[in-house]
Amino acid sequence: MAAHPDRLVVVGPTLTLDRGVGIGICEGNSRLHHRLDEAIGAMKKDGSLNALIRRWFGADATGF
Repeated sequence: MAAHPDRLVVVGPTLTLDRGVGIGICEGNSRLHHRLDEAIGAMKKDGSLNALIRRWFGADATGF
């Protein structure tokens, strides 16, 4: 982001996992944004997001 401060925007709450994780989508792609929000919400609810966090970032990584 530091290399292109005028081209990248952070939206939503800040969450750091190890070195950070992000998903980039085109501005105005509300359909994809909505679908990602739904998928991530479902993964939080069923615990699968925490399982992936532990798998890739270790047992001590902060989950949801």
